[in-house]
Amino acid sequence: MQELPAGVSREPDGKLNPWDLSYIKNSYKKKHFAFDEREVAEYFEATKTINGLFDIYQKFLGLKFKLVKPSWAWHEDVQAIEVFDANTNTLRGYIALDLHPRENKYKHACCYPLIHTIKKGDQATPSFSVVIANLAKATSDRPALLKHSEVTTFFHEFGHAMHGLLGTTEMNGFSGTSVKTDFVEMPSQMFEEWMYDQQMLKNVSAHYQTGKSLDDKTIDTLIALKKFDSGYFVLRQCWLSLVSLEFFKEGAAKDTNAITKRLSEKLSPWIRFEPETHFQSSFGHLMGYGAKYYSYMWAKVFALDIFDKVKQEGLLNPQTGKIFAARVLGRGGSVDPDEILKEFLGREPNQKAFLHDLGMA
Repeated sequence: MQELPAGVSREPDGKLNPWDLSYIKNSYKKKHFAFDEREVAEYFEATKTINGLFDIYQKFLGLKFKLVKPSWAWHEDVQAIEVFDANTNTLRGYIALDLHPRENKYKHACCYPLIHTIKKGDQATPSFSVVIANLAKATSDRPALLKHSEVTTFFHEFGHAMHGLLGTTEMNGFSGTSVKTDFVEMPSQMFEEWMYDQQMLKNVSAHYQTGKSLDDKTIDTLIALKKFDSGYFVLRQCWLSLVSLEFFKEGAAKDTNAITKRLSEKLSPWIRFEPETHFQSSFGHLMGYGAKYYSYMWAKVFALDIFDKVKQEGLLNPQTGKIFAARVLGRGGSVDPDEILKEFLGREPNQKAFLHDLGMA
């Protein structure tokens, strides 16, 4: 039986308490991978890192960003990006950035499309989206430093913003991220993968004191950790998916505590279910996604399949980016995702890249 870190014990029936899981995993990472997220965060100073991420998007998608301080901002921390086509200098849209925590602000990271881009003949109306996050602010003696997970989350949400910006259609209802729910998380999850590529991590990282990029060993460890605990990650996503499906099944009267408990004990029998947490009350994706939370895992299969092709052709290959921008993002929901996938991949999509990513090659 795997030795548990100091201070953690099993229940009499052998189960672990749910509040110990994060501590157990972090202790395992330190012991077996010599990995400390706080030390790695020193290589991701917020301003430089975000600018590095913007540089990737601009190069790959053929865009040009101009950061401005909007007079209409609802808070002094809010900034905005004017986005132009790099070749024609045509304005494509605006993205507001509300990136720091404050009292009564929404706590989750997200992207909200406010104005969709619409084709009118040869012209397109500019879009407007808001990217919301809760990244630490710099202090008088220390810059704002991001965990790698925060970097990938920002990259994910900004991917939604790119989908909203480039998804130009003739009808508002198909513009941007107005796609089938099974496909809406595909581009954003695909973009996350840039932050698990060795060269991209080299380009984006820089120690806030020395300016040196992450060393190869640390990057290799970070990439290896992507497979660490991948089994539990998939099981938890399956649990969340089944919870959402069960909640929205036919019938008005549902015992949500009983449903959550039954599915938790079925999929994670080694973890004690704590009924007093009422987890489902904070399951934000039940609003909007409804029964379709499964779409995260469904879309991830396609995201990794597409990323595999993009990586083979070069992650900053402008020609690949141009095709991706036009044929995947640019069509919004006006073309069925199955057709988009087959045309971009040149074949039927498959699960090979997804399984390889989990360590099941």
